[in-house]
Amino acid sequence: AVASVVSLDVNPSIELKVNRSEKVLACAPLNEDAKAILADMSNGADLKGAKLDVAVNAIVGSLVRCGYLDSLSSAILISVEGDDQQSAAALQQRLSAEIDALLAGFGIEGAILSQTLAADDSIDTLAATYDISRGKAALIQELLAQNTTLRAEDLAGLTINALSLLLAEPQTDNISRTGTASDGSYIGTEAATTAALAHAGVSQADAQRLTVEMDVEDGRMVYEVEFYASDLEYEYDVDAVSGEIVKFSSEGRYNA
Repeated sequence: AVASVVSLDVNPSIELKVNRSEKVLACAPLNEDAKAILADMSNGADLKGAKLDVAVNAIVGSLVRCGYLDSLSSAILISVEGDDQQSAAALQQRLSAEIDALLAGFGIEGAILSQTLAADDSIDTLAATYDISRGKAALIQELLAQNTTLRAEDLAGLTINALSLLLAEPQTDNISRTGTASDGSYIGTEAATTAALAHAGVSQADAQRLTVEMDVEDGRMVYEVEFYASDLEYEYDVDAVSGEIVKFSSEGRYNA
């Protein structure tokens, strides 16, 4: 009988069903990207009967070889659900430590997000609506709770690395995180600030109360740049990959 369900999300989503002895009863790809990860394992069938740690080792190795886990995208989400919440939490912690060690062996410093899932209709609805795993749906639900300006439809297509960068709180009641997600594939806050100031025609010296943070706009990662100058308040969304100005506005008057 299935004792626990373990899902691993990067952008590929893979689900493992295991018994009380932690032998894999079934391994399934949950999206198209996951099929490539499991292609050399007969779409997961070769992992049936293997010990969970052996299966996880094989999957993480394939994620690295296929380029889903590297220095530019280095976050993985581990979700564990089972009838015994205490056992599920213990398994969650152990898998987090094991995967952290595996990534270190590949020379990858990343973020390990982990959580224990329970029955929740809202998570089920979110997962079904956007055709994502329950684990990713739970992470998105946490992000929506932290930031009410975010929208589920914008988050559903993002990688776990991108979602990790949007987390306002690294540790929550529901999610544990070790390490830091990579922002190496993005232009960085300095370049985003330069692009916004240049578009506004404002010098760095004249910009007051400048703030920059990562956000998402219509499903793509952006830097939200805000500052004040010449009695005006400026707000910019700068594409985090290309540096393109996605959206901007200015209004006043602002009195410092």
